[in-house]
Amino acid sequence: EAGPSEPYEFRSAAVEKMVVVYRGNHSYDRIKGRMDQAMRLYNLPTTERNYERAASALIELRKSTGATEMDLLTCMIEAKAPGVNIDFPGSAALCATLIGR
Repeated sequence: EAGPSEPYEFRSAAVEKMVVVYRGNHSYDRIKGRMDQAMRLYNLPTTERNYERAASALIELRKSTGATEMDLLTCMIEAKAPGVNIDFPGSAALCATLIGR
């Protein structure tokens, strides 16, 4: 339970779905942390709608390339270069090409 100085953090239904659908055994907090980090890097607001859209894109890339969602997020975070203008979907697609089968 959140204390008086801690803001209440809602549990995202989209992230809950990712826990079930993403390949591997990843906790809610681990997925949300990785997703939030990638979304911030690519200037994508962390809204429920954007979680849904990002998750769908990562799931589709996994189905087409075999690269897991969490591996794609890790690649996106590690590959982010300052000054390189690429968006979240572009980075996800690039990483899928780099690490997919």
